[in-house]
Amino acid sequence: RRQDRLTPRWRSHLLMDLARFDRLFDREVSDRQDYQSEIEAPPTAPNDFYINRWGAPRADRLHLAAGVQGDWSWPWAFVRPALTLKHTQYQLDPYWQDAAPSVQRNAVELSPSASVPVLSLDTGLFLERDASLLGRSFLQTLEPRLFVAHVPYVEQYQIPPIFDGRFSGFSVNQLYRAERTTGRDRVGDVSKVTFGVQQRLLSAQTGRELAGLHLAQEFYWSDRYLDNRSIHPNAENHPRNQAREDRPYSLTRERSNLVVEANWRPLRQLELRTTYLWDDHFQVTDQSHTRATWSDPSGMQLNLGHVYRSNYLRHRRNELTGPAPDRSLMDDYSYRELAEEQYYVSGILPSWHPRWRFFFKHALDWKRSEVLDTLGGLEYTSCCWQLQLVYRDWVKDPNTSPAYDEGFEARERDRGIFLQINLRGLGGAGQSTADLLRDEIPGYTNRR
Repeated sequence: RRQDRLTPRWRSHLLMDLARFDRLFDREVSDRQDYQSEIEAPPTAPNDFYINRWGAPRADRLHLAAGVQGDWSWPWAFVRPALTLKHTQYQLDPYWQDAAPSVQRNAVELSPSASVPVLSLDTGLFLERDASLLGRSFLQTLEPRLFVAHVPYVEQYQIPPIFDGRFSGFSVNQLYRAERTTGRDRVGDVSKVTFGVQQRLLSAQTGRELAGLHLAQEFYWSDRYLDNRSIHPNAENHPRNQAREDRPYSLTRERSNLVVEANWRPLRQLELRTTYLWDDHFQVTDQSHTRATWSDPSGMQLNLGHVYRSNYLRHRRNELTGPAPDRSLMDDYSYRELAEEQYYVSGILPSWHPRWRFFFKHALDWKRSEVLDTLGGLEYTSCCWQLQLVYRDWVKDPNTSPAYDEGFEARERDRGIFLQINLRGLGGAGQSTADLLRDEIPGYTNRR
């Protein structure tokens, strides 16, 4: 990864990532029902992608991302245009079987690639005035923000969506982000504009934020066509070949959930924060996340949180089609069978030595009394290199919720030990533990 300043306003960036994958979702190491238990069974038609029948191939992947970003900033406003070109190239080595007819072998592209441009424009204003409340003086701000993004549709059917990328449901993190995917397997098409407004109360003496309220929503000016499914572009059920009213709701809806975020800091060390996502079409709560955080100057941070996900889009998902599905389809929604509700505690703990620190997380499913996620790790940072070692035991897909029948079935779990070593200025080797910690432990930042 490299960044260079081209001019006082423009900066370029280049990322090159080379990865090798081996024996993913093989029948010997996975019992996922998505894949044939007998890999000798060939696809039933030439258009069936072999990955859906025979398990994953071994693969080498080269990922390149190059672009430029501008930055015009003033005390009262900012404008930040950006353009990135992403290119991914695979070399697949599949589990060919003697039972596979040549016509089916010939239907598979062993060197698939995709090149996708990502364009965005982020701009906002800073408005402020003096205010007073309960005899105290504050600085009150009003910060409207506009974010525009365009990622064109590029068919990526021949790239197996199973390595380290996925399409995630809408979340707060996507509001001011051009892409709706994570990882590097796929780049999802989208054309959107995000309108947001934030109001904050700042201490007149220190400038520290004491309270804030943020409202935001995305609006789409075209449908999306790519999702987690691997559908041949000529298939009848590919979204491009369907009438708009028959396409999935998630791909045709014209606006996202409404996002409401609020925070309050009653003490210097204590912050209370809540995030709420509301589907204003179905009039239903999608997600909520409430967290209390205690931190001190030593670097210690403790989080206690509650997370609720209704998973309402999984309810009658085959019938939720078109931009405005019938609201009555949600009448028999079942919290017990579909929703996820969890409590968690996590933290960052300093040690006796400033170069060492420790991490942990423990999350519990409230309905099931089932441990969702246990994570523990340590980090060593010096002037020249950094080491992170993390152990994690987690439910593979917490959104899966088999029907309640006098008790819940245990869900499939996964365990792993992740090691990453970074050499300052040269790059690193190993699983990206920094991304994992950033996702799982609120408030985590990588030390430089």
